[in-house]
Amino acid sequence: MESGAHRANDFRRHAELLSPDGEPQRAIKIGDMVEAPDTNGNPVQAKVTEITSMGDKAMVVLTADGRRWIAEMPLTQGEAKAAKRFTDAVFGKDNASRGLRDDRPFDLYDFMLRAHAHMTREQVDKFFDDNPTLRHYKDLPLKDARVRIAREYTKWRWARQNEKKEAAIR
Repeated sequence: MESGAHRANDFRRHAELLSPDGEPQRAIKIGDMVEAPDTNGNPVQAKVTEITSMGDKAMVVLTADGRRWIAEMPLTQGEAKAAKRFTDAVFGKDNASRGLRDDRPFDLYDFMLRAHAHMTREQVDKFFDDNPTLRHYKDLPLKDARVRIAREYTKWRWARQNEKKEAAIR
């Protein structure tokens, strides 16, 4: 059986994504500049600094003007298929063994820890100020506050995903 690392290296050397009509298409890559809404909803040019696939979408960490935030991006059919087969290496990610899966909250938590690892004190304080039910964590030391934010975001995302699944069943 082919290992994930072998498939990922093979993809980086040889693969080209094709659109449904057979035209070559470029996958989004770490380091790309994209237009995306910032934390206030305003469109900005932002750099993709982390990406992890989740089926037909990806969680990305974006940076612009000294700020970092997490966003969800849709993947093309070709990107989703390639990520499923070749891992997140299709996006230029090193050591990509697999993408995030909806049924693996610890993978999401690990992603969130990496995504929030460089938050400034001001960003942490703003997060807690914007989330009144979590405001009591505001006085945590910076390192602990980053971990708390990753935990809370993971719990929120996990609950939201399960609500969507339940609604689809009804």
